[in-house]
Amino acid sequence: MRVGTVQLVRGRLRPIVRVLVLGQNNASWLCRATVDTGFSEHLTLPGDVINYLGLQPAGSTLSRLANDEIQRFERYHAEIFFGGHFRNTQVHRTETESLMGMSLISGNIIKIDARVGGAVEMEAPQNPVQ
Repeated sequence: MRVGTVQLVRGRLRPIVRVLVLGQNNASWLCRATVDTGFSEHLTLPGDVINYLGLQPAGSTLSRLANDEIQRFERYHAEIFFGGHFRNTQVHRTETESLMGMSLISGNIIKIDARVGGAVEMEAPQNPVQ
């Protein structure tokens, strides 16, 4: 199933996937998240989007960044629609772009045609790894 495209973002190729995030009082946000295989959690959203959606706090967590720095991130409960399914998850508050992490795509095969306009596809494995 095609879930996104490879796009130029600030001069760099990025696999961009759309995720619908549902909030309080029928608020929703069609998020354009960059697939980040170095991010082990589910999803990050900018603070202004979290505020707009009225997402409920779920505590905080410490995470190690790519530069080896440790940073605290606030987490929030969210319902998303991704890969043809609704699911409850937690998002991390950030003040940068939205990222999709490995926990969200876990259990699936993701294929990236790493050219501008190339497809980002996700599918369930035929023979899951045991």
